[in-house]
Amino acid sequence: MQQLAAEQVRHGREADMRMRRHVEPATRWQLRKHQVIEEDERTDRAASRRRPDPIDLEPAEWPQARPDRELDEARSGRLWPWRFVSLHSLKIDRFRARDATVRIPRSETHPEVRSMPRQQPQSPAPMFDRKTLAFLGELKRNNERAWFEANKHRYETTVLDPALAFIEAMAPKLERVSRHFTAIPKRSGGSLMRVYRDTRFSPDKTPYKTNIGIQFRHELGRDIHAPGFYVHIEPGGCFLGAGIWHPDADALQRIRNEIVARPDDWRRATRAKRFTEHFELAGDALLRPPRGFAADVPHLKDVKRKDFIAVSAFENALVTGPDFAHTLALRFKATAPLVAFLCNALDLPF
Repeated sequence: MQQLAAEQVRHGREADMRMRRHVEPATRWQLRKHQVIEEDERTDRAASRRRPDPIDLEPAEWPQARPDRELDEARSGRLWPWRFVSLHSLKIDRFRARDATVRIPRSETHPEVRSMPRQQPQSPAPMFDRKTLAFLGELKRNNERAWFEANKHRYETTVLDPALAFIEAMAPKLERVSRHFTAIPKRSGGSLMRVYRDTRFSPDKTPYKTNIGIQFRHELGRDIHAPGFYVHIEPGGCFLGAGIWHPDADALQRIRNEIVARPDDWRRATRAKRFTEHFELAGDALLRPPRGFAADVPHLKDVKRKDFIAVSAFENALVTGPDFAHTLALRFKATAPLVAFLCNALDLPF
């Protein structure tokens, strides 16, 4: 009889193992989930008889965080997703409070924190200020060497140093537009244009420029006659520029051929809403179609241009504001299709 009973037990176990092998994994997971929930319920009922519910405790009596227990449970595989809760507004779920890790706000354990004002994110300090524009206005009224030499220290502190700081701040922002344009914060030979005017071939013999000119040139551009971005700061005449100004004859011909060959790309680059919201094409242009181009070519008005630059004017208040560099970067981003088109026409990387 004992041998028969043992044989029946063995057959029962084998049948049970065969059944478990045929159960779908998802079904086995659900069975295990229900088992764990039932175990939790039994443990919660037993725990409720010997300790108070956390929802009835004062904040100072809440259970502390136990990262060592969390780590142990995670390693043993006993942490289940449904045992975690988000404690919004410090409300504790009654059913899952036993295993939830309650983190006490610092203001409860350190009363002095309550009286500390919350720190707001600070905007970057403006690089240019009213003194910058005031100096440029005075230079326009006193554009002579003697006055400039007597006030050169003001030029360095109110114009030169802020301009170099602005160029340095624009470098990472410009790289998000294109990594092939340079922002070089140097007193000479960098992105900042000289304050001294070239008066050799000009009827205007005033020695100094009364504006701040900053050119972010293409890395392969030898001079300002290459695609780039430009910032012009002058009281009452501030503007941005993007594109190419006075290209040489070969570059001019290649750009015109590119416009005729890719009229749809040119239209998208210069007629998009994001572009026309702030910019418009400007510069010199021919009165008649250039040699070699018929009068019915697409975008004839643009083919007749001698400059391919987009201009956007802005107020003096933007210069002295904390978001000057950020705003300019966004506007330069809007001209990226135009500058990319010009670079492609000249076989330059963008």
